Amino acid sequence: MASLRFFKILNKSSTAKYLAVDENKLWEADEYIVAEKGKEELFLNDNKIPSSMSHKLEFIKGTGFVNPVIRAGKIDEQTFRNVRHLYTGSEKLLFDQLKY
Repeated sequence: MASLRFFKILNKSSTAKYLAVDENKLWEADEYIVAEKGKEELFLNDNKIPSSMSHKLEFIKGTGFVNPVIRAGKIDEQTFRNVRHLYTGSEKLLFDQLKY
């Protein structure tokens, strides 16, 4: 099972200070999750996951798995609104796509 470790949840101003960037460089959000300095992994924030890959993602559900709901060629946004555990192998597939 994959997991995401984070260090702090910050507001926009604190995040800008922590990351040493201008607040205008951050996208709009109520909260920002940041990694501990020196332990972060870089991700593309505007990466598009190919539809061929989105059909391969599998989430643990009970004793089995389910694929995300695809609407109009995109993963339905509701898919990621709750805590989801990616099935073995899917986490690496997604991580490799998002990593620089």
